[in-house]
Amino acid sequence: MGALLSAALSGVTGYALAKFEFPGRALVFNSLIAGVLVPAVMLEVPQYLLLAEVGLTDGYLSVLIPSILSPYGIYLARIYAAASVPDDVVEAARTDGAGEARILGSIALPMMLPGLVTVFLFRFGSIWNNFLLPFIMFGDERKAPSPRPLHAAQPGQHGARALHARGDRLAGVRAAPDRPVPAAPAVLADRPAVRRCESMRAT
Repeated sequence: MGALLSAALSGVTGYALAKFEFPGRALVFNSLIAGVLVPAVMLEVPQYLLLAEVGLTDGYLSVLIPSILSPYGIYLARIYAAASVPDDVVEAARTDGAGEARILGSIALPMMLPGLVTVFLFRFGSIWNNFLLPFIMFGDERKAPSPRPLHAAQPGQHGARALHARGDRLAGVRAAPDRPVPAAPAVLADRPAVRRCESMRAT
């Protein structure tokens, strides 16, 4: 849903920036270029603080709303609209009496469809691989989107418990699922485990 809404918003905004003259258009476009240069991870904590002010955290809207706006998607849509929608076609439609909404829906967006599919695929991959935003927004682990449990279920044993188990194996300590992981001083105090670890490193 976030990728679809982002592609639609990018298409409309990109078409407006490419085909309309209005005061501040260059400023808006330069702001989008600056937004492309800002990593998305830097904005996730401020987004949480803003959504917390209006009570939208710990809900699916808290992940959907930040996913809709994509400066890079708008930039791509603007470039594609300028290249694929001829000004002559738009002027001919206006001469025939078509309104701006009719031109956008019947002429511009079908011509921009390949570019919008590209924007959709970019946004889908970005939203799918975004692990930090749901982790920040959701207080309930059961609301986590499907990529997180799928990533944790990979054969590589991702996750905190797997990392603890790897550390136990390196230290020569048997890992049990119902036993808390020992602290570093307790492991270092086990002299046989330290000797086994040193022998493993030597081999």
